[in-house]
Amino acid sequence: HLDVYQVVQINSFLNITHVLNRGAAFGFLHSVEGWQSYLFVIIALAVCALLIWWLKHTPANQVRLSVAFCLIVGGALGNAYDRVMFGHVIDFIVLHHQHYEHWPAFNLADSAIALGAILLIIDMIKFNQLVNKWVLISEACKNAAFSKPISTKAACIPGNTRITLPK
Repeated sequence: HLDVYQVVQINSFLNITHVLNRGAAFGFLHSVEGWQSYLFVIIALAVCALLIWWLKHTPANQVRLSVAFCLIVGGALGNAYDRVMFGHVIDFIVLHHQHYEHWPAFNLADSAIALGAILLIIDMIKFNQLVNKWVLISEACKNAAFSKPISTKAACIPGNTRITLPK
């Protein structure tokens, strides 16, 4: 058990502490009177409902997207629980470089949200690459109606002609 703001140095880059965060990420709205906890709980529940709905409609083969949604929902619900039960989020992890450049304190729920967001970004990049590939195929398909494919590596898109896949 740690007292509030007590710090235990684990190594040259990690401290364990006990911080009461009444604000949002990085202490945003920390000094405002208690109404922000209610706002953050409402936002968290609304975001969770939306992500759960998206998760329900996510194809089973999109594992990265499903994991991202679950991490964000789990982290948001963890922080919402702290806000409802204690009126604040309990942060306890502090990363730093030796004794300088301390990152704001965070908790495992924050880590889950951040990892989920990173996975969402990766998924968006991969999805955009796939969309760009299909746009190229679609454009080639329009042009293929009047020309022969150059390569034997060709794709058939339902309702369209045979086209050469981009490399």
